[in-house]
Amino acid sequence: MPPIHASAPTRIDLAGGTLDLWPLYLLVPDCVTVNLAIDLRARVRVEPRRDSRRVLRSHDTGETADMADGGGNLPLLRAVARAVPTATGFALSTRAAVPPGSGLGGSSSLAVAALRGLSAFRGRPMVLSRVLAVARDLEAEVIRVPTGNQDHVAAAHGGLAAVRFRAGGFRREVIRTDLAELGRRLALVLVGQSRLSADTNWRMLRAAVDGDGGTLARFGRIAAAARAMREALSAGDLPAAAAAMEREYDARRGLVAGVETAEMAEVHAAARAAGALAGKVCGAGGGGGMVFLVPPDRRNAVLAATREAGARPLAFRPDPEGVTP
Repeated sequence: MPPIHASAPTRIDLAGGTLDLWPLYLLVPDCVTVNLAIDLRARVRVEPRRDSRRVLRSHDTGETADMADGGGNLPLLRAVARAVPTATGFALSTRAAVPPGSGLGGSSSLAVAALRGLSAFRGRPMVLSRVLAVARDLEAEVIRVPTGNQDHVAAAHGGLAAVRFRAGGFRREVIRTDLAELGRRLALVLVGQSRLSADTNWRMLRAAVDGDGGTLARFGRIAAAARAMREALSAGDLPAAAAAMEREYDARRGLVAGVETAEMAEVHAAARAAGALAGKVCGAGGGGGMVFLVPPDRRNAVLAATREAGARPLAFRPDPEGVTP
């Protein structure tokens, strides 16, 4: 049997992140998240072994695990292997294009690719709706806090989409636009490594569930900005998209302490001074990715300014494809 190769894109959340967490989208009216899949993919290779061992390896960390040893390393891959029992031994290896803590949904894209690849190796590829549900729950099991669906939706389907959340689940709406042109109007950088993602999301969610009026009001503003982002991108209106992104980030940075670090504030200011129309953190913040909407003729200047401020630019292209196979 030849090896099985699987991969899934990561994503940039342009507006409305965190709203995909249950039960937050039930507490805030008309929630939507807008995200763009990008070609910085998580890649998985599954090949048969001559024995019955199930061996896991991360090329990024250099770690190896054997499912028979009961150890605790590579917990997400171990969870995937438990969720997809096989009749034969295998070696599953992974490689990620984004570092941990980037805020770009790397662990989610890895889970989606691993589930799809290992189930294809088994001979029964898991359907996408099942991949989404299992990946979400496995991540929650591993990190011990609630997880949402927006990262997995981007990894499974690719492209630019608005993901609307409601009682009973979500609905993905494709946003029709020129993806290559949108990519030329975005700049992506890394500012250190996020140290807070699970903790930050949990503090946001807990405050909302506890009924904190200020938190719920800010989430309402984030939801409104995400709806405006959807409309702006559908219309190809870059200034309106930039205004929505700035409103989103203004509401988000005040949700809990640490969403925007001092370093991120410096990078944001440098990008704006160089001509960026808007910018925001990716994911939960506290370090990691930042995305900026830019006029195409200012993109290089913005990237240079963020590099001077201590950020590391990431080259990417929008990815119209979801998980393969």
